[in-house]
Amino acid sequence: MLIYYFVLKTWQGMSIFFLSLDDFYLLELNRYVGDGGFLYFTIYYFTFLVFIFLSGFIFSSIDNSRCYPLLSSGFLVGGGRDDYIVLFIIFLFFLCVACSYLVYLPPFFTGMQKHEYLDFYPNTLYFIYSKYQTFIAFILGLVFFRLSVAKKKVRFSVILLFLSFFLLILAGNKFSAIFNQLFFFLIPASLVMRGRSLKGFYFLSFGVVVLAALSLFLGVKVMMDVKGLAIDEALHHFVQRVFVQQGQIFTGVIDRVYLEGAASPLEALNEVFLEPIVHSVGHTSILFLMHRELGGGVFGAIEAGSQYTGAFPGIFFELFGGVGGWGAFILYTIFTLYVIKCLLYTVLRGHFLIAIGFLFVTQPILLSYISGKFVFLLSFNYYLKILLFFIVLLSYKLSASPRVSMRFN
Repeated sequence: MLIYYFVLKTWQGMSIFFLSLDDFYLLELNRYVGDGGFLYFTIYYFTFLVFIFLSGFIFSSIDNSRCYPLLSSGFLVGGGRDDYIVLFIIFLFFLCVACSYLVYLPPFFTGMQKHEYLDFYPNTLYFIYSKYQTFIAFILGLVFFRLSVAKKKVRFSVILLFLSFFLLILAGNKFSAIFNQLFFFLIPASLVMRGRSLKGFYFLSFGVVVLAALSLFLGVKVMMDVKGLAIDEALHHFVQRVFVQQGQIFTGVIDRVYLEGAASPLEALNEVFLEPIVHSVGHTSILFLMHRELGGGVFGAIEAGSQYTGAFPGIFFELFGGVGGWGAFILYTIFTLYVIKCLLYTVLRGHFLIAIGFLFVTQPILLSYISGKFVFLLSFNYYLKILLFFIVLLSYKLSASPRVSMRFN
């Protein structure tokens, strides 16, 4: 989570040094480091410091009560041979997906979006994979965590892990998906490295470098394949989209809320959750901020494939105003960090089934820090996931109680 937020704030901070967007994004914003520059940087650094302070306070108890996973029987906590079998089966699944895709189907990024691809070229195996790819990636991370803590040889598992992610690229994975998957692998991997040698620190750092390299590769590759750009043009558009767009939204929010006093929380609430600007697209909070900057040009930007990806934390100031936005931001941060803490505790204690349940509950929360997609938190499916998770958690608590025995022999 700290990696997510650090990257987001770095994007926003760097973008202040760019003078304008290019013509592709339909807007010319000449925002110099002048009027409002001090206010911008103050808010930029303060939001980052708030997140760091709260995370250190909430996660301090993990350092004081670190424990290793239990070596009892159970899903993914059995012997080393079973773990290798599970990992190898997942690897074979990725291999089948990649082979069936490369042999029988055209390239994924040829102007078709994901839903169009599934309509024109139905592939049940690929559909299952794309639907549950984050879930599979998290299991990979848990297997690696289990093998490492048990002090078994992990060389084989690491090779299979990175081969699997390489096959994800061959199978036509999208930029955001590979970023999300590697992040969920880094959660258990970072736990393995906590309190260990410098060798572990270097290994985790290597994982972060791989994450950045794959993200850059996929981002540029998508623009070359979809838009037919040369590599230098693709790099230019990638820089515009990754660096410039993030800060332009945040800077626009600061101008409207603090310098102009033009924030309208009721309007933002209505257009983000009740009557979205574009009903067919779920990124309503992002589209709302785009609409504030682009006006009617937001529809042309959507058709051109341009969607802003940095609505956080500016959306809080739009929804709750200049003062209330800080309170909402701090409360949401505390809630997020507490949920992540619970997730890490379940991994540390070897309760992997509960950890997988936590994954489905926390994923929309974590994604909001990158995309500002709060609409996923207000869906019936999400409430159903929470209900099922609490049922699993309750049954686990009952089975662990000394008064109730739910063991199956």
